This record gives sequence, structure tokens and C-alpha cells, in this order.
Amino acid sequence: MTFKANLYKKAKVTMPLVTSRFGTELKAAMFPVTLIIVGLTMIVSRKPLGIITIVLLLILMSACSSKPSQPQGPAAAVQTHSYEAVGTVKGIDPKLPSIEIDHGEIPGLMPAMQMDFHVKDRSLIEGLAVGDKIKFTVENGVGGLKVTAIQKL
Repeated sequence: MTFKANLYKKAKVTMPLVTSRFGTELKAAMFPVTLIIVGLTMIVSRKPLGIITIVLLLILMSACSSKPSQPQGPAAAVQTHSYEAVGTVKGIDPKLPSIEIDHGEIPGLMPAMQMDFHVKDRSLIEGLAVGDKIKFTVENGVGGLKVTAIQKL
């Protein structure tokens, strides 16, 4: 099966075309569909080249979709991301539990600011005092931002 490309001019717009040995001209966007139809035709007529055409097309199409898979639907709704940052403790509320931190920029999440974070576990804030320098991990998930790890510096 041989294909040759030529140009077709209509209404002052140049559109690439593909001409097969069967004499059919199709727009380049229809090329994968054409290969499937030609391959199926060859399979029906018991030509082994048809099966090879379909298999090669499927391999080509799967190779072209090499984007990293992103969760979709319900999986995307529960996806969490973790970020590390450094800051200074400005306040502690063991009842909630929460911690107020004056932090630097958290790359990929937010600029530098002072804010209150919920804490995953009350034990994370035990032994901390206002003014302590800390390194912390914040998780951005379904329930919003939550500190999941704290280390004194």
C-alpha cells in the first residue's frame, strides 16, 4: 500500500491530501480512518496485509497519545498533592487542631503569607511554641489544606 501526499487548492486554502493506490483522495485528518477502512477491506478479502495495517495503526495511535494520564471523574475529585515549606509558628490552637504559620512561598501552591492551617493530627503541634522555625508538609486534598508533617528547625 503506497501513499503519496499532494496539495489541493480550493477557496484559496491549501489542504494536504493523501492519495492511495486505489485513487481515493482524502484530507490528512481522515488518514487514520482511511487506514482502518483499507485494513478491514483487506481482511475481508483475506489479505494478510490488512491485519498488519490495522495492528500498525493501533500501535501508532497508542504511541501518539503519550500524555501522562490524569485522573478523571471521581478519582480527580479525591486526588491530593503534598508540598513542603518553611515558616515560623505564629499561633497554635490545640482544640481544632490548627497552626498559624508565617511561611515563604510554597512552589506550585501559593505565595508567601501568614495563614492558619488545619493539622492532620493533634500530636504534630505538641511541643511547638510561637516563634519556632519549622519545616512542614501541607496536603491539598478533598478537605482543603491540611498540615500532615512538622519538623522543628
